[in-house]
Amino acid sequence: MMSSDSAHDHLSGLDAFLGSVTGVDLISELYGETEATLVYDVHTSIPAIGTQRTAEFFHLAQGRIDTIRLIFDATPWHAVLQAATPS
Repeated sequence: MMSSDSAHDHLSGLDAFLGSVTGVDLISELYGETEATLVYDVHTSIPAIGTQRTAEFFHLAQGRIDTIRLIFDATPWHAVLQAATPS
């Protein structure tokens, strides 16, 4: 599986991911004074992925987001990333 800590590789991977997104359906929004949680389905054009159920947790400090936790099952992505990595 491809792995890199460089900002360039991360942004390139993000661009590729966004290019495969065909839609997003918001399922739930939960808000507190210093936190928010969104649950949504990300629809992709990648048959092995299909729809990715995702939860995103935001923590606020001094009125600004200081932490974002993205939660999803990465298992279907393992084969996709391995197939995309040159041998």
